[in-house]
Amino acid sequence: MLFGNRDELALLTGGSCDEDCVSDAAALAPTVVMKMGEKGCLVGWGGRYEAVPGVPVKAVDSTGAGDAFAAGFLHGRLEGASPVDCARLANSVAARIVSVEGCSYFS
Repeated sequence: MLFGNRDELALLTGGSCDEDCVSDAAALAPTVVMKMGEKGCLVGWGGRYEAVPGVPVKAVDSTGAGDAFAAGFLHGRLEGASPVDCARLANSVAARIVSVEGCSYFS
């Protein structure tokens, strides 16, 4: 499984980054997730690609957003969810963490 933003995936694949870079990165991992901040993510697996929109929130602090996103996605996979459902969960978890100061859901 490979998580990265546009810039990171562009560096890994040696070019600009759009859906093509996700398909190029598929040579590195069976599931590729391109994080796009408030726009959500693009997930690629098994030759399929789907954009999953972000969850609108008032962003306060982006600390921990990437880790929260990965945790949500991986939790979904461990529970047997589809890549798209994992992406929805990941977007929700990341949206929640950016809506508070610091890295605590309990703030």
